[in-house]
Amino acid sequence: MALRARSMMVVASLVVVSKAARADPEREAPTDWGPPVPPAVLPFDGFNVPAGYHVETRARKAPIIVGSILLGVSYGLPLSFALKKDASSETRWLAAPIIGPWVGANQHTDSCAHRSPDDNNCFDFAPLGYGLLGLGQLAGAITLSAGLLNPRQVLVLNRTGVSSQPTRERSIAIAPWATSNGAGVAVGGLF
Repeated sequence: MALRARSMMVVASLVVVSKAARADPEREAPTDWGPPVPPAVLPFDGFNVPAGYHVETRARKAPIIVGSILLGVSYGLPLSFALKKDASSETRWLAAPIIGPWVGANQHTDSCAHRSPDDNNCFDFAPLGYGLLGLGQLAGAITLSAGLLNPRQVLVLNRTGVSSQPTRERSIAIAPWATSNGAGVAVGGLF
């Protein structure tokens, strides 16, 4: 019991000391450290380059990230089903990006076709799923392409005393690939 009372007293005294130290105006850090520093990056209006800045071209990160995730999810998951050994011919079409879901939906046989017209409890969701996958892949490809093909220009503060890095050539390459088990499209790039 005595140990607990001592530890509570030590904690209480630390709290009082820390509050008193913060309240002392002479001990606070100075807020005026000299002239204000200009921002490192500014938007470029296309005309005026202020002194001390230079223009750089940068990739648009948001559409590249969003397009990659959207295309990757809507193509990667169906691709895993298309590459199974026991996949049907309509499911194998999911290995072809963007066009595959539409061809697969066209080749789909309706599981509700053999039922009587009075049976309203049957609905085949496969064409809807194929359509959503196709739209997701198309939207991801368009968003990714917009981010890669439409870079933005910004003004960057000149850094004195720092050697400039050599600029890299930005490029994107799209190439088809085919094997005895299937085919697809490979995309690569340098940023």
